[in-house]
Amino acid sequence: MVHPPLFEITAPTMNELVCAASDEEAIERLAKVQREVDPSAVKKRFRGLASMSGAVLKRYCVQPSTRHAFRMRAKDAEAAIEVFCK
Repeated sequence: MVHPPLFEITAPTMNELVCAASDEEAIERLAKVQREVDPSAVKKRFRGLASMSGAVLKRYCVQPSTRHAFRMRAKDAEAAIEVFCK
């Protein structure tokens, strides 16, 4: 199962993608970018896959070398069934 990022860190002077998978990671990465690259950097929370750019989707969900994926186990499937089927 692929785990897309929840946040994107952006600033007018940035040329590379900076994303984060959790609130804590977003706060840390935002602080680092504001300190080292551009003080006007902001974080944006994705509302779903449709709100992500093609570049973000490709880098974090498609490319095997950069995506965040984990193996789904039986207990993960059972938990998903509990959430979505009841």
